[in-house]
Amino acid sequence: MVHGNLRWTVLLVHNAKKTAAFYEQVFGWQRWWDNKVDLDARFHPVAFKSIVERANAHLIIMGEGESSKWADDYNAPCIALTEYSEEIGDVRDHARKTLSCGDFVLMIHAEDIDGIYQRAIDIGGRSSSLPSDWTVPHPEGLGTIKFRTASFFDPEGNYIEVTKKLHCPTWNQLEKK
Repeated sequence: MVHGNLRWTVLLVHNAKKTAAFYEQVFGWQRWWDNKVDLDARFHPVAFKSIVERANAHLIIMGEGESSKWADDYNAPCIALTEYSEEIGDVRDHARKTLSCGDFVLMIHAEDIDGIYQRAIDIGGRSSSLPSDWTVPHPEGLGTIKFRTASFFDPEGNYIEVTKKLHCPTWNQLEKK
């Protein structure tokens, strides 16, 4: 039984507009909502200098294609960029080259891995791995699944992998051999 559905990711960022522009240019995502908000400070337990019940933030919600009804459509995958007006600190090394426990990986399925990677690097993303092909064993022993993947850090230091499945054998394909 599923007790919850994964729908979106929230990134706490220093500059919501700049980060949104990066995702627009790299992935072609659109801003569904872009506004200043007064958030309940209990729900992102960030370290403010003073104790506050409400926190001013700039919130941008983005996703694939047009979605003027995103607030009514919880099935639409999206990303929320939250920039607090008060400094909340930063524990991330923005020049890092590796990940640690507690980090997340933003996994994006895409068709044009090489194009996305190049756009990301051209506008301020930091390379982690060049576009390359790799394989994993099929979970049912049907051979191997082939992918093409590239990875980079966005200008805020968030790690992103873009992947395309190139080949995945099925029972029908194996029976024909």
